[in-house]
Amino acid sequence: MSLVEIMLKTDDETKPVKEIGSIVVPANSTVKLESPAMEGIEKCAYSHAIIISMTPFILVSEYADMRWERTVKTEDFIPIGKVKADVLELCKTRTTE
Repeated sequence: MSLVEIMLKTDDETKPVKEIGSIVVPANSTVKLESPAMEGIEKCAYSHAIIISMTPFILVSEYADMRWERTVKTEDFIPIGKVKADVLELCKTRTTE
């Protein structure tokens, strides 16, 4: 899916905030959203993620195939919008791991 397909369209021009359901991107080039390296499987890089928990801070990929918790910090990400409800529900399936 592309960002256009998962992002909730809004009419207002308010600045996005970090909250559950926010789509975030790394704040700088040193912050990476990647899958772990495993034998026989290449690392996969992700350009954005969805916040599914603020405490603890947990990010999930839009397909819910990747989850980041211990390797991410709130201050390292910038919100760019809100995700559509159906995508958020899929992402929330990764909350209890």
